[in-house]
Amino acid sequence: MDILSLRYFIVSAEYSSFSKAAEFLYTTQPNISKHIQRLEEELKVKLFNRTGKNVELTDAGLKCLVEIRNIVEKVDLLKDNAYKYNLGDYGDIKIGYTGEFDYSKFSRDVSSYSYKYPNINVLFTKSSQSEILNLLLKDKLDIILTLATGLIEFDSICYHEIIKNKLVLIVPESHRFASLNFVLKKDFGNEPIIMFDRNASPYVYDELVKYLHVNNLFDNIVSYESNLQNMLLKVESRKGITFLTDLSLRTCSNMHVLNFEYDQKRINVNLSFVWKKDNKNPALSLFLNDFCK
Repeated sequence: MDILSLRYFIVSAEYSSFSKAAEFLYTTQPNISKHIQRLEEELKVKLFNRTGKNVELTDAGLKCLVEIRNIVEKVDLLKDNAYKYNLGDYGDIKIGYTGEFDYSKFSRDVSSYSYKYPNINVLFTKSSQSEILNLLLKDKLDIILTLATGLIEFDSICYHEIIKNKLVLIVPESHRFASLNFVLKKDFGNEPIIMFDRNASPYVYDELVKYLHVNNLFDNIVSYESNLQNMLLKVESRKGITFLTDLSLRTCSNMHVLNFEYDQKRINVNLSFVWKKDNKNPALSLFLNDFCK
């Protein structure tokens, strides 16, 4: 059974004539008759009563017409969708992100993307930086938004930096650093340091720990915090100072934000889109064309 025979059957039923159907379909009457006969043999049912030059549907033919129309409509829809799949403007794109940054600009851009490609379903996953990277490497996500630190180690991924970012020092009001414009390594002395938990951002954590070791500051760490708000509350309570990124600063009204001496090339915290080189999702290609120009 082929789709052409089904189309010939539908048109023949609509015109009640093989000759008129042939004229409409730009073919010959014998060809129409051959396809209808083949269809009747395959279905093992008589579809038309022949009455001179005209034909009329049998009871079985009437019932088959409903189902055959549904089949042809579904095939046409499949062809249309397959074309869209190939172009990339249909399907899903799965995006991973963390809750640590201000994504206002990104959310506006995603809204524009969704408006431009209404048939692409944008799915979001929010988790820690280590978890979304793990999901990306396991092909559970198409693209993630994360910090660039450590990404160069992975041969299987590409990344594109989209927003400049840097590490900053957070100190409480009236702290001895508050009057400084820039904090040098030698200025830290015995200052107690509150660190974020490694699970929050493993690569940034590892580079920052190396920085503290090299500058004999590792022993200054007094606590590790998995919650950003708890970390800031401890700083505000004068329990220590801490490191954050520009983009993660949402509420530091009672604290000072200072630049400090470190190698920004080594600890690259620019916000980046990250995806796997072998990802063939056409919707991802459209996304990259829009966001990574």
